[in-house]
Amino acid sequence: MAVTVIVDNLPPTAVRVGLSPLAELTAHLHAHTEREHHPQARPTDEVALDPGLTEQMHRWSPLWSAYQARFLLPAGPRLGRPLADELADLAGLPLALFVEHAGYAIRSGNSGPPLDRLLDDAEQQRQLRRAARLRSTSRRELAEQLLDAPTAFRADLLDFLARYAQASFDAEWHRRQPRLQAEVHRLQIRIRDRDTATALAELSPSATVLDRPRRVLLDKLHSGIIRLDQAPCLVVPSHYCWPHLLVKHEQGWPIVIQYGIQAARDSAEPSLALLRSRLQALADPARIRLCRLIAREALTTLDLAQRSGMTEPQVSRHLRQLRDATLVRPERDGRLVHYQLDLEAIRNLGLDLEHAIYR
Repeated sequence: MAVTVIVDNLPPTAVRVGLSPLAELTAHLHAHTEREHHPQARPTDEVALDPGLTEQMHRWSPLWSAYQARFLLPAGPRLGRPLADELADLAGLPLALFVEHAGYAIRSGNSGPPLDRLLDDAEQQRQLRRAARLRSTSRRELAEQLLDAPTAFRADLLDFLARYAQASFDAEWHRRQPRLQAEVHRLQIRIRDRDTATALAELSPSATVLDRPRRVLLDKLHSGIIRLDQAPCLVVPSHYCWPHLLVKHEQGWPIVIQYGIQAARDSAEPSLALLRSRLQALADPARIRLCRLIAREALTTLDLAQRSGMTEPQVSRHLRQLRDATLVRPERDGRLVHYQLDLEAIRNLGLDLEHAIYR
């Protein structure tokens, strides 16, 4: 399946690149509550949050987990606004529109029956209750809260977002904003100097550019056709979005494409060549034995030779291959060099391998 973005005969100004603290806050929350997708994102640890705030975060998580509520992205065509202004947009959204899109997120998608009259239509309310009940108890409870008291529901959500931002997001946003702003500038130049289709395709390694008409195919779990001449298109770089590429194109809203910046991709995803070298290095039983020996403590070549029964030259050759694959770290202590296994690199290859080494 793919989302097709048609960019035929459009000027570079048709795509607006900029920052959205609300979109990044939502990506931060997603990375925090969906950590299996984002092992490298490392947002502030839950233990550092107030327990009540952590509980609230998980309560609200259906709004940004598998399907993200549209109101948690820029509502208008302007980017680069403060978080307080974007939250004010959310507070001022017509209640019926807010309830509709909260309903889509709670049931995890807008591909089913419409919820455009959810605020006062008994049949749509019944459909949402049923869909939420089939998903989980937490979603059922959230649906009931939305339908019973929508105004209070929105006020509680806004209060949570403001408190979470102050406790866990604002400092990170301040620290990462210069890098994100540099990415905005880079992509703006890329769009200006190349063409829009090529620049958009570079946001995802699985994207494809086709002609007649000029368009970009984005590999997604849903299908859709987006014409950039029919709505503003906002492109928002993110540190926490990777490995996802978020494409939102609901009618009546600006199109939003949120993508992970290269620095986040580089830290999260080793190259195919590095992955191959790691697997090849671990294919030798002798090197697996060395990994097991240095998993718990750093050892010298002499120590490893004595414990493994190999000669020092043999150990050195095996360590060189493990070092080339970035699976071990040398640590110098005066004239001695100790070798320590890089546990994170091993863990990234799989838990079965980690368990076998620590057995």
